[in-house]
Amino acid sequence: MIDTLTPLELNKIAVGYYTPSNSFLAIALWELIIKYSPSFSEAYISLRTAYAKRGDYKEALIIWNKFIDLFQDHPKVYEVRVWMKDVEGKMRSKGANNTNSK
Repeated sequence: MIDTLTPLELNKIAVGYYTPSNSFLAIALWELIIKYSPSFSEAYISLRTAYAKRGDYKEALIIWNKFIDLFQDHPKVYEVRVWMKDVEGKMRSKGANNTNSK
């Protein structure tokens, strides 16, 4: 049945299942959408958000880099670049804090 659904329909299901405390199923669906419909930009946006909200910034940055590579003219590219700089700064700061606390 899942193979008969469009990326948009799968995205709606993933959004319906998503909660910050239980994102496993939604993330799996967004990854599935990206695997079989890599031109569906909304899956990248949602997947990045899910990873970031659970604190997995490394994965979120990987998804955003793919997004920028694939959708250079997308209206969210500027927002993505600003978010990436912010997160990269937080990651550097967190790494520095971890080093100092040892």
